[in-house]
Amino acid sequence: MIKLSCLNREILTALRNSDQYITKGEEFSQITLDFESISLSRLITYFSSDFKFYFKTKGDNAREIFALGNIEVFKSHADKKKISSIIKTHDFLKVLGGERFNKKELTSKKEDQWEELEETLYFIPRVVFENSKVKINIKNNEEIKNIIIETMELLMTSNDREEDNFIISSTLVPDQQEWNTLISKAHHCFDQGEFEKVVLHRQEIVSFSDSINSEEEFLKLIKGQTNEAYQLYFKYAHNDAFMSVTPECLYRVNQGMLQIDSLAGTTQRGADDDEDYSLATKLINDHKELSEHRFVTDYIISTLQTEHSKKVSNITKNNIESILKLKFVQHIHTEISADIECGEEISLLSSLHPTPAVGGLPKKSAMDFILENEHHTRGFYAAPMGYFSKNESNMCVAIRCARVKDNQISIYGGCGVVKESLALNEWNETAVKMQNFQKFLRSNK
Repeated sequence: MIKLSCLNREILTALRNSDQYITKGEEFSQITLDFESISLSRLITYFSSDFKFYFKTKGDNAREIFALGNIEVFKSHADKKKISSIIKTHDFLKVLGGERFNKKELTSKKEDQWEELEETLYFIPRVVFENSKVKINIKNNEEIKNIIIETMELLMTSNDREEDNFIISSTLVPDQQEWNTLISKAHHCFDQGEFEKVVLHRQEIVSFSDSINSEEEFLKLIKGQTNEAYQLYFKYAHNDAFMSVTPECLYRVNQGMLQIDSLAGTTQRGADDDEDYSLATKLINDHKELSEHRFVTDYIISTLQTEHSKKVSNITKNNIESILKLKFVQHIHTEISADIECGEEISLLSSLHPTPAVGGLPKKSAMDFILENEHHTRGFYAAPMGYFSKNESNMCVAIRCARVKDNQISIYGGCGVVKESLALNEWNETAVKMQNFQKFLRSNK
């Protein structure tokens, strides 16, 4: 078993004597070594690489994955066919990453804050840590000399430590008056019968005196989080990273069993148990919130039945909605399950995403409204992120999130708007959802 302190030496030895550790596939192979059992979140700050990915699943049996570098990148939706083929023929590989909320952002006239992000950013990692193993992925036509050089560079340790850094400004986009106008536009569309629901978001952009150490900020963020949320960190360029502590599962698949969360309808947590219970009871009996939730549940089930009937069967859902409690908010929750043919889950992405929980209903008209009227492009916000493999896949919806770029943190918060919605109430709901980031930022600066 390799200890972290001896990692570089042991991996170098394994690469030079790869035959005894290797699993070979048609295009890719993998060297696997035993690694000490540690919390993989520690590795986020340990290594200095500018391309790193951390993903922790939610639930009582949460799993961690940490990856460094890449040997192949998939930048368009057309590449999903190739991803599907690779994972079907390489059962030892995982493909990690995510995609834009809406690929039409790339051709819209709106200024794109995510100019370096193409349609998708999925990748096969060079180095991956999971299940007390460290794995080195290689292309079968690569020269061992080049693999060694790249891997040793990825495993360089970091000496960066967060220096004194303080907030110099904070901007709300849109501001409250602009938000009221946006909600009014949505109400006009309701009156015209264009859609039944649209999910709108806003940002707080916080500027600091110096460049931000996104790794350190993420470790602060995940302290004290419940196991009912995914934890995600993706650094894809120098001084550019995305992080999320999201409760929402787009889907997870394990050995042909598909599970999907329907998550919509929100209230804050109470100051004590009595208030918490009172707020939850009010939420589960609120007509507007319950209707919003059932939009999502009905959409998911209908999509599976109509678009995936040949690949998905035995669809069931909880008979009674429940309450999912997170650190600052609580949601109405329904779990949907089904059987799915192994390796077919990638096809679910384009049909399920975005669900009415993050887009709206009907999907096309809501997406068009979002693209035309929101102030900024969404990029990774509310987009699918996670991993695919032959026998197991797990994709979250990246809400409760922030992007760190240079000396700015952009904090995202969204809400479902329906005919009964009031602009002030939705403004306040987004404020509660953004507390994950706002509170830890201001408590540490």
